[in-house]
Amino acid sequence: MKTNIFKLSLLGLLSVTCGLTLTTQAQNDPTNVAATKVLAKATGIQARNVISLAGKWRFEMDRKDVGKSDGWFKRELASTIQLPGSMAENQIGNPITETRPEQLVWHPRFKFDYRGAAWYQTTVTIPEDWQGKITELFLERVCWQSDLWVDEVAMGSCNSLTAPHKYEIGVLKPGAHRITLRLDNREIFYLGPNTHSYHEQSCTIFNGIIGRIELNARPAVIVRSCQVYPEATTGKCELRVTIANRTAATVSRKLSAEVYSWPASLGRLAKNARKVSLPPGDTEVKLSVEVPKKGRIARSMAPPHRSAG
Repeated sequence: MKTNIFKLSLLGLLSVTCGLTLTTQAQNDPTNVAATKVLAKATGIQARNVISLAGKWRFEMDRKDVGKSDGWFKRELASTIQLPGSMAENQIGNPITETRPEQLVWHPRFKFDYRGAAWYQTTVTIPEDWQGKITELFLERVCWQSDLWVDEVAMGSCNSLTAPHKYEIGVLKPGAHRITLRLDNREIFYLGPNTHSYHEQSCTIFNGIIGRIELNARPAVIVRSCQVYPEATTGKCELRVTIANRTAATVSRKLSAEVYSWPASLGRLAKNARKVSLPPGDTEVKLSVEVPKKGRIARSMAPPHRSAG
């Protein structure tokens, strides 16, 4: 199958090779399919714009669930814990033999269990070259709900079991800032019996953060997403690009798209560009590129023949 690469650039800010494998059915012939492959690779965030938060954090269990009302995010927590990791890995919580002895059969390695709220806190220094950039917190996996405060300011909450918890914090001044998280691993929604995403016999019902824990810095104007809609009969490909402007003013940028053959025997097939005005917030911009006939591929998707017997 011949595929094409769409290269999208927001000049002066970001260059993104974006996309995915798309299959669209032609309107005039149900057996013709145009396929466009767009490779995903974001280059807007370099290594120097990432701060790992792995290491020793301050920590306290919240057995009585009073941390929010008592304002624990306004003070330093008393104990410590190692992240990434869970309370069980750090030998913190209720001994399983005292609370749920049946878990000894399910997880003989685990000696501690805890269901409820727990607080995690660290202090991070924002470097000078992050001045004016948008800061985001990335937590690769949490069970189940997280709440975030930065310097005593609430930043919202997330409650996914399967996707990273992401927080857009905004612009932070260079210097020290305190990050406080409240994590709660109690059941929020009933998912059925023995679900793999929330059960002691699979992922476990842990309290903690596993995987990457990072702060990311990005420009104040950035491509958030790019969707490509190819049309098999005409060769028209419409790009629907969501651009986030986190400044306080409307800005103007040039948005351009280029189509390359893959393999690269035909080179660049088409290009287009336009100037866009971006008010504060998220803006969807549409940009069309016409692919010449030599760059289009259609193939049959007819079902295989089956015998009557």
